[in-house]
Amino acid sequence: MQTPDGVEVTIKDDDPEDKLITALTYNIHSCVGSDWKYDCARVAQNIQAALPDVVGIQECDVNSARQKTRIWSSTHIDDQVSKLGELSGQASTFFGPAIRCVAGPGKFQERHGEGEGEFGIGILTKHKIVERRTLTYKQYKTKTPRNAIACLLSLDPENKRTVWFINTHLGCHTGKEQFFQAKELISYVEDLIVESNDEVPIILVGDTNSPPWFKAIRALGGLDVSRGSVFKRYLGLNLRGATGTLKQEDEVLKDAWSEYSRENDENIGKGGTFPALGLPAAYWATWFKPMLKLDYILYRGLEIVDTEVVQGEGIDLMASDHRPMRARFRFVDVGAKGAFEKRDRGEAFYDKECTWNEFWLDLVFVLGLVGVVVAIAVAAK
Repeated sequence: MQTPDGVEVTIKDDDPEDKLITALTYNIHSCVGSDWKYDCARVAQNIQAALPDVVGIQECDVNSARQKTRIWSSTHIDDQVSKLGELSGQASTFFGPAIRCVAGPGKFQERHGEGEGEFGIGILTKHKIVERRTLTYKQYKTKTPRNAIACLLSLDPENKRTVWFINTHLGCHTGKEQFFQAKELISYVEDLIVESNDEVPIILVGDTNSPPWFKAIRALGGLDVSRGSVFKRYLGLNLRGATGTLKQEDEVLKDAWSEYSRENDENIGKGGTFPALGLPAAYWATWFKPMLKLDYILYRGLEIVDTEVVQGEGIDLMASDHRPMRARFRFVDVGAKGAFEKRDRGEAFYDKECTWNEFWLDLVFVLGLVGVVVAIAVAAK
């Protein structure tokens, strides 16, 4: 198996199936591919090829009448969550609508709160869903509402082995929106941990619209955030986000990609998932590498077995503008963990300065680096 960066990774198969759970996260782009063709079947094919036990999908349309729901959608009357569950062999499904919407009347216009279509996120699974929950984030300014959904899954007939599976899709703007939603989500996760006395494992997946250096990613791990200097953020060894007082061992949730690389001392690449066809995105040239890691699988109370950005034989990279990410976990008997203490998530935990617009900070830093390179090149002449 190869990562998108061309690095070979060995998949381990020495564990019995009842001790493993395979999770997948996939932004399906309303089943409209990079070639702008609408096709639920090839999205389902990609899901099925990954052999998951549970899947979190983002950007799903559920239409009760024939319509175009989002400006990038196709005109259809499909319940994409149910249809993909059926086509990919996932018996149980859960849809969490974020908005009701219809595209039009202009080419780049939408009318929210109208129409016969809903847009949101979904969960598909082979296992029984014992409980369903929804978290609706506080709306950030005038941006599109976002949400998270959670399922308590039972992996055996007697409900002795359960796991919380959470799926989310954070805002797609310049950093602030994702950060505030990440703070809400990690607080919600900690409530689940307290409720279960930290005895039920947790898997959180989703499209965060945040590369690893965004503070939203550090917040999702449950770590504190202070802005620090640009040089500490970018040139320091901490690529999980901005600097802070809590370290890696204090994480509430761990990133499967980072943990697998660290635990196995392997360079498995950056885990890029977007754009699916890489840059320049060209439907006839699928060998380009995705530039950004925007999709994540985080976990607690499990051991990482392996992880990959799904590609290769049986995978149609043009099915969506994202590539799916997969991770396998091993259930472990950890004994009594003791009481979990939820941390204060007020301004004392998250520095006020961290609400600065990360996009502009990133832009200034990148332009500065480009300027240095150009200056050196000119001086060399």
